[in-house]
Amino acid sequence: MSKVIFLRVGTVFAVLYLPTEKVKLGVIYCRGGPCFGDDGNTALFKQLCDQYKTAILVPDYLGSNRSLGTEFSMSNIVKTINIAEKYLSGMTTGIDLGNKQPLILKLQKIGLVGSSFGGALACNYFTAYPSTLIKKLGLIAAETDWSLDKDKEGLLYELSVIWKGTFRRIDKANWKTIIFGKSKYWNPVDNVSNLKEIQVLIAHGAADNIVDVIQSNNYFNKLKEIGNLGSKIRIYKNVGHGEKIKNKGMNYFFKNWNHDI
Repeated sequence: MSKVIFLRVGTVFAVLYLPTEKVKLGVIYCRGGPCFGDDGNTALFKQLCDQYKTAILVPDYLGSNRSLGTEFSMSNIVKTINIAEKYLSGMTTGIDLGNKQPLILKLQKIGLVGSSFGGALACNYFTAYPSTLIKKLGLIAAETDWSLDKDKEGLLYELSVIWKGTFRRIDKANWKTIIFGKSKYWNPVDNVSNLKEIQVLIAHGAADNIVDVIQSNNYFNKLKEIGNLGSKIRIYKNVGHGEKIKNKGMNYFFKNWNHDI
C-alpha cells in the first residue's frame, strides 16, 4: 500500500503519494478549481500509485492554501511546478511534516498532469521553463484557450471573491488580462510550439459544459500542425466535467505512459 506524506519543499506545501516499493517514476498533478489543496485521501491517487509504482505529488500553488507566497499569480504557479520538478528529480530536499525528517527522491522519469483550470497551468510551465526535463504532459478537460472560456466574468469572480480565502492578492496579479485572452504568453494555444518534443495525452468529455471539448480538439490539431505526431487524444461520449473525466483521464495518462525504464 502507498504512503501518504504531507511534505514541505522550501516554501511549497504538497501531498505526496509514495509507493512502499522502490520508486523510479513520478507525476506532478496540477489541480483545477477551486484548488483547495489535496487532503491526502484521494482514492484515485492511491490506486494509481500502487498500480503503477509511481509517486504522485500534488502541490499547493505558491500564494494559495498552505504554501507560502503573498500573491497567487501565473508566474508563482509555474514556479511551484518547477520546485516540484526539482524535488522529484533529486535537486532539492523535502521535509516529511509527519516525522520532521528530510525526505529525498531522485526519480528517473517525471510526468506532468493538469486538470481543467490546472491544465492551462501545466501547459504554461513549458512556456516559462522550456529547459524542463519533463517530456510527458497529460491534459484532462483542460483550459487551453482562455479566449474560448464560456464564463470569463464568472471565473474571475470565483477567483477574486468566492475563493478569496484560498488565493492571496488576486487583485495584484494579472488574472483579468489572462482570463480575457489578452496575454498570449500565458494562453496555452498560442504557445504550442514549446511542446513540439513533448508527448501530450489529452482526455476530454464530449458533454463537458464547463470547458468545451472544442478547446482540446483545437489544441490537438495545433500539436499536429507543428509536427508533434506522438501526442494522442481521447474523447469520452456522454461524459461531462468533474470527477468522472478526472478518473478516466488519469487512468488514460498512466496506461499510455511508458513505465519501462
